[in-house]
Amino acid sequence: MSAIRGGHRAALLLSVACLWTTPLACSNGDGTADAGSDAGSVDGGTGDAGDVTTNDTGADAGKVDVPTVDLPPVFINELAAKGSAIGTFNPTGSDWAELYNGSDEEISLQDWRIIDSKSKGFGAAFTLPPSTKLAAKGYLVVYFNHEGAGTPVIDKKLGGDEALSIYHPSGALVDVVNWEPPDSVPKKSWGRSPDGGSVFVVFDKPTPNAANN
Repeated sequence: MSAIRGGHRAALLLSVACLWTTPLACSNGDGTADAGSDAGSVDGGTGDAGDVTTNDTGADAGKVDVPTVDLPPVFINELAAKGSAIGTFNPTGSDWAELYNGSDEEISLQDWRIIDSKSKGFGAAFTLPPSTKLAAKGYLVVYFNHEGAGTPVIDKKLGGDEALSIYHPSGALVDVVNWEPPDSVPKKSWGRSPDGGSVFVVFDKPTPNAANN
C-alpha cells in the first residue's frame, strides 16, 4: 500500500480568488514535492515554473483581482503510468488517467487543461476537447499516447515518477497528484481509495470508468 500523497479538502466546492496575471494554488489534492526536477515534459508550450502565487494583500493597488471562482469537486482519481490493455479496454496499452466528478451535477470540461507536471502551470497545459463532459458522480478516462488512440487523448506519455495537474478555465488549480516508481506497475493502477478520497493505493485490478475498489 502506498503512502498518502494527495489530500482532498473537506468542502466539495472551494472558493478561491487569484490575481489576473497568475493562477492560484488551490486544489482538491495537496500532492508532494517531486524528487529533483519534474520528470514530466511538455510537447510544445513553455509555461512558467513560478505560476503559483498567493492572494494580493493590497500592495499592488493597480492590479485587478479575478472574481471569486467556485471550483467543482473534480478529482484525478486513478491512473496507470505504465498502461496495459484490460480486456477490451485500452487495447493499445496507453497510459491513462481517470477523472471523477464528486458532485450530483454534470460538469462541462470545456477549456479545462491538464498537464503531467505540478509546476509548469495553466499556460503550458493541454486543453481538453470542447465537447468533453463529466457526468454526475461519473468518470472520464483521459489517454496519454503519441498515436492518437482513445478519446480524449493527450499527445504525451506518463513517466513513472512525476505529477499530474488539472486546471479550471479560470486558471485555478483544481487537483494535483504526485506518484513515484513503486506506484507505477504494469497491469496495475494507482489511485484514491475510495473515489475522491485522500488515501492513495496500488490497485491489483484497475477499475477505469468505475468505482475504485
